[in-house]
Amino acid sequence: KKTATFVKACLAYCHITIPSLSDVFRKLQLLLLCAEISLLNRCLPQTDTFLKAAISLIPELPSHIESRDSVKIHNEERLAGYLLSLLAFLVLTPGHPSHGPFYIVQGLINALPRFAWQNNSGQQL
Repeated sequence: KKTATFVKACLAYCHITIPSLSDVFRKLQLLLLCAEISLLNRCLPQTDTFLKAAISLIPELPSHIESRDSVKIHNEERLAGYLLSLLAFLVLTPGHPSHGPFYIVQGLINALPRFAWQNNSGQQL
């Protein structure tokens, strides 16, 4: 019981702190990590909250980052790698009791077209 209370407090702290970070990819990684931790500790509502927050960030991702050499690098490859991890985790995640088993997946499907995908990039999931 003490561990569950401590974990919930830590997850609440993460839920408040992560949005203050400036690096969007760091936010995505931390939100997925928190979702994994919350599922391991049977905190299913927190798992859904972290997953929804991560999916809502996908359309906000910048399409390019600028390297130290002032070269623009498209973020598709980084996003594809993240999506592989996210989808692997979603296989383990139970469905929502009232919204159905693919509620989170449907949110992801709705968010992906809003990212600025590069034409003819060849990036596949």
